Amino acid sequence: MKIRTTTIFILLAVIVLCVFAIYYFLPRQNPPGIEFIFEQNKSDAKPIKLGREYRTALKCPVPGKLILDAEIPPSALLRFGYGLAYQPKQKKRVPVVFRVLLKDGNQEYMIFERTLNEYRNWKEAKVNLDSRSPKEFQLERSKLVFETQMESLENEEISIEPRAFWADPILIDSNRPPQKRPNIILVSIDTLRADHLHCYGYHRKDISPFMDSLAEKGILFDQTISQCPWTTPSHASIFTGLYPSSHGVNQTIFLLLRARSSREINITYQGLDPNIPTIASKLREKNYITQAFCGGGTVSGDIGFAHSHSGYVEIDFAKESTEPVKKWIDEHKDLPFYLFLHTFRVHAPYTDLHYAHEVLDSEQTDSLQDFFKTADKVLADQPKKLKQLGVLRKQVTETLYDGGIHETDKKLEEIVAYLEEIGLLDSTIIVITSDHGEEFGEHDPEKIYDSHGETLYDEIIRVPLILSIPNSEYSGRRIKAQVRLIDLFPTLCDFANIKYRKSDIQGRSLIPLIEGKENQSRDAFSEAIVTGPEKKSIRRPDSKYIYTFKIKDNTLPRGLISYHPGYEEFYLLDQDPGEKKNLAPVKPNICLELRELINKTLTRKPASVRDLKFNIKIEKDTEEKLKSLGYIR
Repeated sequence: MKIRTTTIFILLAVIVLCVFAIYYFLPRQNPPGIEFIFEQNKSDAKPIKLGREYRTALKCPVPGKLILDAEIPPSALLRFGYGLAYQPKQKKRVPVVFRVLLKDGNQEYMIFERTLNEYRNWKEAKVNLDSRSPKEFQLERSKLVFETQMESLENEEISIEPRAFWADPILIDSNRPPQKRPNIILVSIDTLRADHLHCYGYHRKDISPFMDSLAEKGILFDQTISQCPWTTPSHASIFTGLYPSSHGVNQTIFLLLRARSSREINITYQGLDPNIPTIASKLREKNYITQAFCGGGTVSGDIGFAHSHSGYVEIDFAKESTEPVKKWIDEHKDLPFYLFLHTFRVHAPYTDLHYAHEVLDSEQTDSLQDFFKTADKVLADQPKKLKQLGVLRKQVTETLYDGGIHETDKKLEEIVAYLEEIGLLDSTIIVITSDHGEEFGEHDPEKIYDSHGETLYDEIIRVPLILSIPNSEYSGRRIKAQVRLIDLFPTLCDFANIKYRKSDIQGRSLIPLIEGKENQSRDAFSEAIVTGPEKKSIRRPDSKYIYTFKIKDNTLPRGLISYHPGYEEFYLLDQDPGEKKNLAPVKPNICLELRELINKTLTRKPASVRDLKFNIKIEKDTEEKLKSLGYIR
């Protein structure tokens, strides 16, 4: 009896181990209908930039070919990109022929051919395999061949071959089941502080009527705290659900300044490691088409943000045009998609004059308008121009800042109206937030223009968060509990019914708060100052503690905690919302407790991100964008 019991126990243990192995180690089956061919072939595709767009792509020799396995359904549509780049020293640009062939055994059949001489831009292609392939071909047994060769030129010698790329081939089954998963649009309005939207109590009723209407019909979070006071680390935290100390994208811009001043050839910056799960990578695993339109610069694709995106386009939808966004949505309306939209329109320079008549006379307004059209360095020179006009003061810069909010609100309305026009609004979740706010002299009368990244007061780290969830029984809710931007990663995964390891992230899903199953606020930690002394804070709904300390090397990641003498601040927000009365000198025990909690939380990294490091080279156009935004002067 004892032997039999032992045998049964061993068999059960073996079965459990087998189930575990199957679940964790065998390939997961994605929902039917969409196949990312690069992933299917475990290729080493990576983001490649041509023009203003990064695509997940593979370089192909010229001449050369890529032979890729694919599970081709009977009624398949093949979508892919292709593009060409020439070496900088190459004077003669040679046309390159791009071909796609079906390969069944020894037979090959061409389904696509284009000759390309234009470079530095991606081209798009769609091929209906069912109509283009011969009847004798067995599609389900076929391979896809992506081939390039130079067009022959008589009596010409090519010393440097062009670089050819194939981008993100996707197979789509025309007979796939109807789309049931929600589309997701995540909007980040750079530098938008919560208290400048009317739905958050701002005095201007006409500043954000569209976002106000979304908040009224959707879900508004009253207290959302950013994990960093400047763009790059904050977005990395949004994308990963991790604090800057954990994801590691927390070096200061000072590193770039030092590199340029010493004329170093290769500027490196610690970017977002592609092995860290992101919102885009998790959604792509489950066959979402992932796309971004952003302002570049501090959210540039070369910082690591382009990974796991089919396309990452550096076009600012609110500063330039919404047409590329609407065109992309229309082309992908029959597929589940995740779309990240980012804009710098609210960020300095403040060029929108919608409210200028309140603080400037007509002559001053005309002069400023002419300046915007003709100045080479608008961001750097705008304060000088305002000073020349005698109007460099808080009331003016804040009023011009408000103009950018008003114009961005209109651009957002254009995109959402288009979703409704083509019938997608009822199947699309929209999230509107910001990476950080902006100072207008609240704590330093000199900081009234392009001021963020150096403090952790509420005007900088309290940001809006509005969710529009179609057909939700929870619409119209205003949630008082404090939440964090790191909570967006698990929330969006939950909306899409995508599993993730809770131990891999530091955020928590907002779904229990939305459904009313929880009402507790969450401690919010913020860190990673853009340059200068490092600051770290913990905010609770009724209090905030800030610890400032010096670091020896301004190029190091801002993840360290120092216990040498620093400057402490402690505020009771329920009594002192403006953070004017520092109680740290009379609350030493509370400060010690909170400092210990900061240390414990920010030094405890998830196992998935330990020892990861992804150094990237900052591209020249990214560097120029950083200068235009004031991060490099």
